[in-house]
Amino acid sequence: MNLIYYWQAIVSSNKKNCMQTMHHF
Repeated sequence: MNLIYYWQAIVSSNKKNCMQTMHHF
């Protein structure tokens, strides 16, 4: 299991979601 890669994927997806949420506001 590559936890670092998995964690980076979660962080990047969270950043995308935050950007989209801010953009909606």
